[in-house]
Order: sequence, then C-alpha cells, then structure tokens
Amino acid sequence: MDRFAQQMPVSVAFKRSGFGLLESHHAEDFFMDWRVDPFAKVILVVGGEGTLHLPQREFAIRAPALVVAPAKARHRIADRAGRPLSLAGVCLRRAKFPERALVEAACAHWRVESGTPLVRRLMEWIQMVFVEERLQRPGAWALQRSLVCRIIVELARTPARLFAGKADSVERVTQYARELEDAFWKSDDLDAVAASLGLSRRRFTQIFRTVTDESWLARVNRLRLAHAARLLRETTLSVRAIAFETGYGDLAHFHRSFKARFGTSPGACRKAADTRG
Repeated sequence: MDRFAQQMPVSVAFKRSGFGLLESHHAEDFFMDWRVDPFAKVILVVGGEGTLHLPQREFAIRAPALVVAPAKARHRIADRAGRPLSLAGVCLRRAKFPERALVEAACAHWRVESGTPLVRRLMEWIQMVFVEERLQRPGAWALQRSLVCRIIVELARTPARLFAGKADSVERVTQYARELEDAFWKSDDLDAVAASLGLSRRRFTQIFRTVTDESWLARVNRLRLAHAARLLRETTLSVRAIAFETGYGDLAHFHRSFKARFGTSPGACRKAADTRG
C-alpha cells in the first residue's frame, strides 16, 4: 500500500483569505462516514472511481470529474473496490473570502460533471495552485488567490450541472458553443479547440455546424465583430485597441473583416454613431 495514501478524510488548513487546499489519495481501505463541512468545496476527481452519496440520490464519479459541494451539505464518498479515488481541490470559507457573493453564486448548489471543457480548465488551474504551493516562489500566495478567484468566477458564470456519467460529444460541443459567447476574443485555433474537447477536427466541425447552424470560424468572427461594433458605438477606444480586445492581432485583417460583415469601415461606423448621438 502507498504509505502516503489516506484511510480517512484529510483535514484542511485555511489561508488568510479564506481558502484552503485539499489533496487526498485514498488507500484501498479508505472510509468516509456521512459528514457536513462548514465550508464549500471545489473538488476534482483526478484518479480512480467511486460514488458520491447525497441524502436523496447518488452519483457515480470517475476521473476526470468535477464535484462542487455547498457548505453545510450532508454527503459521503465511497470508493469503488480496486479503484481508490484521488481528489484535489480548494475549500472556501465564504465569511472569510473577500468575494463572498461570488462564492455563494459558484457553490450554492451541488454540481457533478465529467468530460466537459469546464472540467479541463479547472483541472489546469487547480494544478497551478498546487504547483505554487509546493514551490513557494515569490508571489505564490497572490497567484494562488487569483487562480482561486478565477475558478470561482468560472463556476459562477457557468450554469450548474448535475448528472452522472461523461458528457457525450454533442453535449460537449453545445456547452463550448455557449461558452464561446463570452470567450470569442481568445486566440484559439480550430485544431486546439477540437483537441480540447477530445474530438478530431473533422468531427468537431460537423457537430459544431449541426448545433449552431454555422461554421466555427463564422461564429467566432460574428461574435467578435458584433462586440467591435458595440465598442465603436459606445466607447472612445481607438480602432487599434478595439481590434486587440476583440481578438484581431492584425489591424488590416480587422478592417477587412469588419467591412465584409457590415459593408462599412470601423471609422465610418464610429462617425455614423457620433452623428446619430
């Protein structure tokens, strides 16, 4: 048996900003009784399989998966025989955390999901939190806190999901398409997006067109240009700044795309808005 494996749930030491780290690699004989924690938990299942038991229902959990547990919610976890769980995550004391409303929005309800883009993002950020904990480089605490805030914001902005099993490819792409409404500015390319969802480029483009009625590139450009047009009408930002903020690294490309979409240049769009105003 791994001498670092736990037979019982671990305790959590909280930092001054109201968050603590939880890491638990279960032994074969791990046992967890029913418990009620006074803090919320954002936990990633990074290895093994088991069952999350709630008073009225239960969910199979298998790596990689996300479990969000509200504060003061009764629960227990049981490992599958021969497949002990490994868990890593952050615990949050709402009263101690500066962004209390965000914690409430992110962790007010149970959330269980697997195989979604959200799980992959949170996996990376929580790994970074633990890396900073181990290395203790200058600024480690500040970076950890910023990552925890990012995790909470992401959860607060993403509708809670409660289901057992892995999201299928259509569900993953559908969720990605919803999230793209707020992430159109990212410089991801098609191959990277498809890979992040565990799909081939061809399969991703097929599903994306089915669920959105447009190609991935057309949707990205439509969202970017709609945001650019709003900024031109409502702000005094320079055209170059707007191009940057909407995801266009090349100013000439932005001008061409804007004119192709709206039949006018960014400058003319702003002048028209100024005239109307």
